Amino acid sequence: MNVAIDIRNLLVSHISGVGYYTCAMVEELVADTSIQWYIYYNQRKLRKLPPAIERLRDRSNVRIVGTRFPNKVFNLLLMFRVIRLDWVIKKYARIASLEWIIFPNLGFAHVSKKMGVLQVIHDMSFERFPEYYSYRMRMWHYVLSPRSRVCRATYIITPSESTAHDVEQVMGIPRTRIRVLPHGPPRMITHENSTIRFSIPKTFFVALSTIEPRKNFEGIITAYRESGLHRQGVELLVVGRLGWKYGKSVRLLDTTPGITYLGYVTEHEKRELISRAVALVYPSLYEGFGFPILEAFELGTPVITSDCSSMPEVAGGAAYLVRPRVISDTIHAMRDMASHEEVREWYRTKGKRRVSEFSWESVAKGMLELLKNKSA
Repeated sequence: MNVAIDIRNLLVSHISGVGYYTCAMVEELVADTSIQWYIYYNQRKLRKLPPAIERLRDRSNVRIVGTRFPNKVFNLLLMFRVIRLDWVIKKYARIASLEWIIFPNLGFAHVSKKMGVLQVIHDMSFERFPEYYSYRMRMWHYVLSPRSRVCRATYIITPSESTAHDVEQVMGIPRTRIRVLPHGPPRMITHENSTIRFSIPKTFFVALSTIEPRKNFEGIITAYRESGLHRQGVELLVVGRLGWKYGKSVRLLDTTPGITYLGYVTEHEKRELISRAVALVYPSLYEGFGFPILEAFELGTPVITSDCSSMPEVAGGAAYLVRPRVISDTIHAMRDMASHEEVREWYRTKGKRRVSEFSWESVAKGMLELLKNKSA
């Protein structure tokens, strides 16, 4: 059986959560040698693929297939259904048949009617909370037409029951076509210098994500400012690139004592920050899964997160849950974590136990069952 995996989402300057997911998923899937895998990308000016993908070239059952079309032109041709992605892959891979294509993220694609499609949907924020996005991003989603992509898929893969429910309710997809396959813990996917480029304070909380409305940085910063922790020598480090609609968050960052904004950091730096922090502060307004929760659990760091969408499901009772729109909840949680070692130790132990329940092997196993049995 020939199966293609679309990794076009990896050809970006900075790998995000979806990129980590894609690399880990591909690594596990290609371990099945009964399938011939075609890893597909397109980019006019080729960037180096992540090491996690490059090292697969030596596998006898893996072929990395690249095309060099201008991205904008290629996307337009797919959008207007002038070409079909499976045709392109078969032509450049020089194969006669292709049974399935796996899409780890939403992107421009048009495929033949009989082509099997596994479409991963990480969250439904673009449908449920369009106000969190810029006008340009809302227009991009409109042109992309996620609804048609989801309806076309043979099966939808979601990382949580929460997201599966959203897909079913918002898109009207029958539950029989949706499979919940929770992510495994984040993996290191690049080989980086282990140097830390900044000084790390003795006692601090860490908040990390792209700076955008859904991540609730305004709430995090306000809670820290009103908690009085700065006067006790407890700092807040904010990590993540600037996304969109971040003006108010940046103004709060600039005017609140005790906060350091580090911007985008390397994987090594991020893991070092999480492992040394009093706790990860992650009271997002909505998540399809919440990678940082598992990453903190794995590194033995307590987590403060929200009681809504997928976060309680992922945390499984191992995180300090707060109502993200109630600032006093986050204030109380941060004070509790900063002041009581026994509270931190309790959440460390619970987190370590919880993260052991997640694995990329389970993700691959679930996908392979669908690929090998269309009537599953």
